[in-house]
Amino acid sequence: MAGGRDPTGPDLTVVVCTLGEADVARTVESITASARSARASVQIVVVWQADGEPPPAGGAEVLRLSERGLSHARNEGLAAAGGPLVAFVDDDEVVDEHWVAEAVSSFDGDPVLDAAFGPVLTFGGGKPPYFSSGKEPLLFQGRHRPPWAVGTGGNMVFRREALLRVGGFDTRYGAGARVGAAEETDLVLRLLAAGRRLLYAPKLAVYHPARTAGDELAARRGYAFGMGVALRRSPVLCAKYLFTIGQELARSLRRRDAWRRRKTLATLRGFLAGLGSRAG
Repeated sequence: MAGGRDPTGPDLTVVVCTLGEADVARTVESITASARSARASVQIVVVWQADGEPPPAGGAEVLRLSERGLSHARNEGLAAAGGPLVAFVDDDEVVDEHWVAEAVSSFDGDPVLDAAFGPVLTFGGGKPPYFSSGKEPLLFQGRHRPPWAVGTGGNMVFRREALLRVGGFDTRYGAGARVGAAEETDLVLRLLAAGRRLLYAPKLAVYHPARTAGDELAARRGYAFGMGVALRRSPVLCAKYLFTIGQELARSLRRRDAWRRRKTLATLRGFLAGLGSRAG
């Protein structure tokens, strides 16, 4: 592997943070199966922030924390990582069979790549993806590139050195913090500002359970609130995001799609609230 990997260490570390999600064992199993398919050495670190005992984790290292907060947990997982690449997936997701191979090959094929993000699809494929930037790879570099098109927090891989150099995750962002989302947006903004090279890799896929309508609207508002806080540092990106919301709202009106309109309005309200808040 590129980057001077220690031949005795893992090719990749995967961090899974959880507040006690029962399906975390299934997440670990999917990573193990993907690593076996890729014939890669993978270290799995489960960061456990629940009061109860963790379930059997199939060879994963379990790091127990009493302090709550997703960004804090991810930083602790980063500190425990032994691989030159460190990935983060959510505790209710399952990674694709080829996920590990795609993660490793993305960096082997580009020695100056610092991060790779992939789509978050729904189980069964019956509903739209939670996140996708299309079916073709995309490279992002430069401080005015839109972070919402780069990737999302449930599926991301970093060159460990690059992530450490920008300070890891900002603990003001993410679940359990004052700004309850958008920790990946803040991180992408800092990476791009530092001149780092980021990739959207369409084959680097994970699968997420479908949300209820209420959960989807709440998630949209929360994510957009965090986006508003994070984008206050860039008037250019604020304008681009508002334009993107306007385009989506116009499409929903043209197609008379009431559900799409509700989701877009939830995004707009959350974003404006984030822009006007004192959080962050």
